[in-house]
Amino acid sequence: MPYLSAMTIQRLLQANAPLRKEPSHRAEMTSQLLFGERFDIKETAGDWVYVQCVHDGYEGWLEYKVVCERSDEAQSSGIITRDFAHVVYRDETLVLPFGSLCPMPMLKHNANKNDFIRESVSIDHAIELIESVFHLAPYLWGGRTAMGVDCSGLTQLYGRLIGINLPRDAWQQESAVEPLNAEATCERGDLLFFAEPEGKISHVGIYIGEDKILHASGRVRIDLLTKEGIIHGQTGKLTHHFHSAGKISKY
Repeated sequence: MPYLSAMTIQRLLQANAPLRKEPSHRAEMTSQLLFGERFDIKETAGDWVYVQCVHDGYEGWLEYKVVCERSDEAQSSGIITRDFAHVVYRDETLVLPFGSLCPMPMLKHNANKNDFIRESVSIDHAIELIESVFHLAPYLWGGRTAMGVDCSGLTQLYGRLIGINLPRDAWQQESAVEPLNAEATCERGDLLFFAEPEGKISHVGIYIGEDKILHASGRVRIDLLTKEGIIHGQTGKLTHHFHSAGKISKY
């Protein structure tokens, strides 16, 4: 293991890398690391390292051969806002997915200025970016790119655009937002949570106004809302049962 060792914080220097539930290529992918995201190495096991993501605390197994560098301190970074942007890094052209974190000097000299943002944006702008890049993107368990994304991966990237580091899973996000009481009116940009019959949070989406939700279910889509939950736009059937709503805020 030439450059990864326990108890060091690294920064990913490739487009993305899967996090897995077990140290095996056949194991379930639980999330993905994106370019520039930092992770703390907790332990090593053969060709794998067990890591904790700095931005959300999520843990999983990462193949040791990922391209990375030691990074004990956070850098001022821009956020990629295209589905995939071409960025020159160390004389190599990388194709980086939406949400990647790139040092500003790197972006200023090696990327199209329309492909990234320097600082957080408004809720309206963030929703527009998410919708334009991810609309119709396929659902992928553990995914965080336009090639495949899951419901909480989508909302986590939305949070990044407005300057908020949300946790990774839907149930964790529900615990992190400011809850809205039953009488409160949802506003554009609020997060909506949906549960299984036993009450377990299993889904999350972004309220975009006019009783509509932007979410990842089968694919990234916009569907109608009722007090009961999400109504599928094509079938007219109730697909997810409403549980709670929350206002996204820094925590």
